[in-house]
Amino acid sequence: MGEPYVDGCIRMEIRTADRSTMSTLSASRSRSLRITGTIVIALLLIFVGIGFAFPSVSVETASKTTRSPYVAFSVLTNSGLIGEWMRDFVDIETTLDRNTPVGNTSVLTMTIGKDTLELRQEVTHWQPGEQFGVVYDSDLFNGSLLAQLIPVEGGTEVFVQSRFEGTTWYLRSALPLMVRGLTSTQQADYDRMAALTDSIDTPIEGQWAGEDVNGDAQLFRFDSNGRLDWEAAAGDERFQLTGLSWYLSRSVKPHHLDVSGFRDGFLAGKALYGIAEFASDDSLRIDFEAGEPGQIEVRPSTFSESSIVLRRVR
Repeated sequence: MGEPYVDGCIRMEIRTADRSTMSTLSASRSRSLRITGTIVIALLLIFVGIGFAFPSVSVETASKTTRSPYVAFSVLTNSGLIGEWMRDFVDIETTLDRNTPVGNTSVLTMTIGKDTLELRQEVTHWQPGEQFGVVYDSDLFNGSLLAQLIPVEGGTEVFVQSRFEGTTWYLRSALPLMVRGLTSTQQADYDRMAALTDSIDTPIEGQWAGEDVNGDAQLFRFDSNGRLDWEAAAGDERFQLTGLSWYLSRSVKPHHLDVSGFRDGFLAGKALYGIAEFASDDSLRIDFEAGEPGQIEVRPSTFSESSIVLRRVR
């Protein structure tokens, strides 16, 4: 008669123990959930707080080229070369072209993972051989870039400062966590730009100044679109010839340099057929003879006493 009673007590104690264990597990699970929730909220608050504490981030890198600051500037600002050194480059389109570079605007298209991003840019700094800068905005982030070209022993240091600011609270908070990656990408891009600068032929684009055989000042402005502006002095008179066209052939030495588009004066309707030679990145020697369009046989074969030695200027 006692055994069923004992067995019932045992079963009741087991059920009581089960309920106690379940209650303990439930309380432990609840505490774990509360702790996890607290941690998640704390991490979220910290993440949001990062964006308030650091609304923008800055990245600085330095690369070196063996060429002069003017050559580095020419490569840096040549839209036709961007795709050769900027890894994520897709396209660049000019949207406003002023008489002076500062204030010009463009749209730079680049890839972000599998997506494309359009950066609307405006030039803020343009000092050949010294610095180039832009401000930009996009759907993801806004910011600025300033590249300074610093003469150093054996070449030029390209020192680049970039600033990024996310357009949303999430991106503002995420950017500080991306600084290492942004720095690595910028360093790699401008290292490639410096390597490209090392390898290119000396560009004629830019401003060159010198004196002719009579001691009269000459100033040539070659731009990357084949346009030439020429300021020349003859005694007490000065001439400004704008909107000329230039063409340089490097397939021969000395190089062939042709200038056309003369509308006024004794050169109206004619062309200059010349030769050119770079003594260094910043020194250029030229010599011309005038002729009718297509009269290339007038081109000098060697430099004469009337040749002009030019130096790059700002």
